[in-house]
Amino acid sequence: TPLPPGHPPGYPAMFPGMPPPPMSPPPPGCGAAVLGGFHQQPTAQDLAVFIEYNQLDPSAASALREQTAEVQQRVINEGFLTGSNKSAVLMSRIRRIRAAPLETAAAPSAAALSGDAVARFAHENRLDGNATSVLREQPERIQRRVMDEGPITGQNRSAILISRIRRCQS
Repeated sequence: TPLPPGHPPGYPAMFPGMPPPPMSPPPPGCGAAVLGGFHQQPTAQDLAVFIEYNQLDPSAASALREQTAEVQQRVINEGFLTGSNKSAVLMSRIRRIRAAPLETAAAPSAAALSGDAVARFAHENRLDGNATSVLREQPERIQRRVMDEGPITGQNRSAILISRIRRCQS
């Protein structure tokens, strides 16, 4: 099937309706593209596309290919990489995913089942109560923009969340 206009050549058909990967940080309107919904073992082509569009160096590309299918799937599910050194971001993501038990990542939580998007986002991103409260205090459009940027990765998740909120407010 033909891909929607704007998709780069070779972009996997398994991501229908998804915008092409960003080549730069998301615009001030927020809402970075992610690959969510990918629930099968990644193919060699899926990995090649992820590696190419994230412009990974050979060492990082090799490290991703050496991971188990489950780790590869979780890496890709978190969406395209952001930052100036995407290879380093990938390596950090792999370390974090490998350190987290698969059962935790796969098991639905009460927050995820409740239908409360903020609670689900807070749970999935391991946000503390204060950070969750700050997000809840925002208008729904800001909450949506912040959550649409995808998973929060990094050491200080609360600070990253606050930074996202400020960026989305401007």
